[in-house]
Amino acid sequence: MVYRMKTQDRLVEDKGVSKRRLFPHLLLYLAIFAVIFCEVVVGESDTHISLTSEPISKEVNQSENATYTLTVTNLENASNTILLNITLNEAAFGSLSRDTITLNASESNISYLNVGNPNVGVFNTTVRATLQGNNSVFAGVRVVTTVIDSTPPAVVNSSAVPKIIPEDTDAESLWGETSNLSVVVTDESNISSVTINLSAIGGSIKQPMRRIDDSNVWVVTTKASVGSAMFRGCYVPCLLKVNATDEYMNSNTSANIEFVVVKSGDVYPYEGDGEVNFRHDALQLVRYTKNVPGFDKIRENIADVGVRNGVLDFRYDALHLVRHTKKLPGFEILH
Repeated sequence: MVYRMKTQDRLVEDKGVSKRRLFPHLLLYLAIFAVIFCEVVVGESDTHISLTSEPISKEVNQSENATYTLTVTNLENASNTILLNITLNEAAFGSLSRDTITLNASESNISYLNVGNPNVGVFNTTVRATLQGNNSVFAGVRVVTTVIDSTPPAVVNSSAVPKIIPEDTDAESLWGETSNLSVVVTDESNISSVTINLSAIGGSIKQPMRRIDDSNVWVVTTKASVGSAMFRGCYVPCLLKVNATDEYMNSNTSANIEFVVVKSGDVYPYEGDGEVNFRHDALQLVRYTKNVPGFDKIRENIADVGVRNGVLDFRYDALHLVRHTKKLPGFEILH
């Protein structure tokens, strides 16, 4: 019988001596087979439990909890009792529907993991499965829960100072013709924007408000264009809607800032009557600036129709209103 084997680049043919040449190679093959066999056995004997989660991560609102389905599998050839334990890490709370599961050989079963956190953020939770009576045999899985803000910002303390302003008749914002509008906006998340609808008084439908330093107060200064004053038996308040939006695009549009626009020079009666005339308004301002008894109450920012400097006097304001109501040339505009 002839044995042929390749040694480097030549064939060796031998009838009797070939067994000696083959023997070292045979030992090498046996050694390699033994190593492979040992690796497989060690790997299988070291795997007793499988633990998986579906899903592995989840996104929920603040008011919600995240639920994960855990599948536990006994990979041994005998029945085992498997214990489940939670490590909350960043999560605030967590619970398992089952923390003790007895499984036959190669059997699987499920347990529901319920976790949550009232705060916005990303939170990890780890579940560990161990063989009862042998803590050194275990499997683990980690789930990641992202809690997002689903609550709109709170908008409170809306105000306008002053609450009553005259129409801006000359397109120049002078003393007493503007109002400072403000709201307090709070939210667990960052506020991305606060706007106010000023279209009712001739402004922008989405006028940005400005945050005061690091406070929760947002402000804007506005005026009212001609034609903004609405009189229906009395001056109708303007309701300027505020829109506060946080970084998760949750918006609150329930708040309004209320204030009143009055015709410039409409000083009598005190609340105004929707008209500016000589008999009621001009004479009222004359008497007020002349300190006539009984005529000591007037809205100064409505009556300051002359140079708009915050000081009411006979020469610049009262006479200006008289000439305006008498339609004298050069006095068509009330400041």
